[in-house]
Amino acid sequence: MNLFYLRAEGGDPALTDYFASLDRVNEAAQKAVGFVWLSGHLKGPFGHPVLVEDHERTVLNMSVWRDMESMVAFVYSGEHAHAMARLSNTTEKIVGLYNVVWPIEPGHSPTSQEGFLRLSHLRSYGPSHFAWTIAGWSGAQPHIPLWQCAWRGLCPNCRAPTLFEAPARVALICSNCQLDLGALERGGRFVGVVTMLLALVLILAALGVDEWLRPPLWASLLFWGPVTVASVVFGLRFYKTMWVYHQYEERPQ
Repeated sequence: MNLFYLRAEGGDPALTDYFASLDRVNEAAQKAVGFVWLSGHLKGPFGHPVLVEDHERTVLNMSVWRDMESMVAFVYSGEHAHAMARLSNTTEKIVGLYNVVWPIEPGHSPTSQEGFLRLSHLRSYGPSHFAWTIAGWSGAQPHIPLWQCAWRGLCPNCRAPTLFEAPARVALICSNCQLDLGALERGGRFVGVVTMLLALVLILAALGVDEWLRPPLWASLLFWGPVTVASVVFGLRFYKTMWVYHQYEERPQ
């Protein structure tokens, strides 16, 4: 989906060439390899003040392609590339991200509301399998260190902070993209072993500190109480995140 903001009023003669070029681009798209569906150019209002302020000057274009390679090949060559070069004479890019790509089921025709939802997610959480940009597409998720994914509780599919419903309990369903997280967590082993290993490490650390510094009992309790809770919670989050992400990557496509 693409969004553009027209500098001129809808009846301005300057827009004649613009819409004529859109018609040529649309005709070329329908003949391109990998083309599936095209919405044409639609004008507002779309009732989405976060993205646009003057809906009557907003142009929205949506298309469906068989794969990213086909879409990228069309966007950066031929009639579409020429239209992009002339675009600045008539339109302004909307502030922030103004194009978004996402996967759909075969036979589904996306709506503008669906596009705004994906674009809003992209602006909030960055590119992921849930939504990405044409320019930023690489065929893979942007790399985020696993410890950050665990700390922030990021869903492996859409990267929204929806992985955990409690400090160390994985949610059953991602509330953003509806990914079945419970099914991915199922079969995870060694949670008890991880907890015992963390406890052993903390006990050894506490004994070492006590032998070295000889702190009073109240100081030990004040320090090791929060440290123990935080270490166990983050250790479990890290292990569960690692397991869920592994299952997500290994799932049948």
